[in-house]
Formats: sequence, structure tokens, C-alpha cells
Amino acid sequence: MVSFKFAFTHSAWATRTIMDVLETLPVPVVDQPVRGSYQSPLEILAHLVEVEESFLAAVRGNDPPPAITDYALDRSRWRLNALESGWQDALLMTAARDTVYIPWLEQRLDRDDVLLQVLLHSQQHRSELALLASMEGAEIPHTDYILMRTGWIGPSAS
Repeated sequence: MVSFKFAFTHSAWATRTIMDVLETLPVPVVDQPVRGSYQSPLEILAHLVEVEESFLAAVRGNDPPPAITDYALDRSRWRLNALESGWQDALLMTAARDTVYIPWLEQRLDRDDVLLQVLLHSQQHRSELALLASMEGAEIPHTDYILMRTGWIGPSAS
């Protein structure tokens, strides 16, 4: 069985790790739209956070938050830190068999499907951001789930 509690801890840590890499890049790189995309790396990161906030609100039975208009890296970091504890609380509030109403899809979905969507969506954009940073010459640290789970990398690594 998937440990969503640890999966959300990993997701937040992995996103912060990629944020740390983005902070090393020159402002024009992170602030300009990416070729083939309409978004800059900072906008992609803000989108990742905004989607997590929206799904968390849905899991809690609340309305989605207002759209993000401040794409600053420190603002996304602050919001991400709030999300990490928010997800841990939401996991305690909901049971595995619960359904969640997703207003923008106008339907109820299985809670575990919603949680998996959040994790996979964030992973997709973290990968995108890591690739973009790598193309700019940044060294990308490992953010592998199982390596963090076993303590080889991440906050608990020696």
C-alpha cells in the first residue's frame, strides 16, 4: 500500500530541491518563457503550487484559492511549505475510500486517485524544471523517492 504521508513529504522536499537549483540560475533564465512553452520556469513552479493548493482545497471541501499572480520564487517556496503540513492534515481527515468533489471537473473522484494526480502532476513539472535547469548547465541533485525513503538522500541522510 502506498504511504501517501511519506509520498507528500517526498514531493515537497523534491520540489524544494529543484527550487534550490532554480535559485542558482540567472534571473533572465528563470523569468523568461521557455522555448516551446508559454510559461517561464517561475510560472511553471507557481502553476505546480497552485494546482496542489486547488486539489488540497477540494480534499478539504473548500473553494479553490485565487489564481497566483506573484511568481517570485520565495513566494512559491512559502506556499509550498504551507502545503506540506496541509497535506499531512488532510490525509488524517480523509479515509482511503472517500470521494472528493473536484469543482473544475464537476465530478466526484476517488480520494486516492486525486492524491495520485497531485503527486504525478508535481513530478511532471519538477522533471520539466530539472531538465530546463540542466540545459542551462545546473547540476541536478537526485530526488528519487526510494533513495529518500531509505535515508540515502534527503533531509534524514547522513
